[in-house]
Amino acid sequence: MVIEVLKSIKSAEEDAENNLKKAQSEGDKFVEIAKNKADNILQKSRENANNKARDIIKKVEKEAENESSSIIDDGNKEGSRIQDISKDKKTKASTMIISRITEV
Repeated sequence: MVIEVLKSIKSAEEDAENNLKKAQSEGDKFVEIAKNKADNILQKSRENANNKARDIIKKVEKEAENESSSIIDDGNKEGSRIQDISKDKKTKASTMIISRITEV
């Protein structure tokens, strides 16, 4: 009778040890699956962040290009205006010099 109880205890201990090993193995698998999922989520998040950053940069570059074009156009107009004033003053100066020379 005692031998049967000891055998039963030994069998229960072996079953418990096997169950523990099996649980640890399954736990390790679940941890690995969770790590893989977390890595995938992180990678997708990085890709999304990079895509958003690229989109923002493109948008800002386009806005800067539009604004710089406007500034350049304004500068060209102002340059033409100054050039016209300069031509007019050059003509007036030439006329004045010629009139002074002919007066002498």
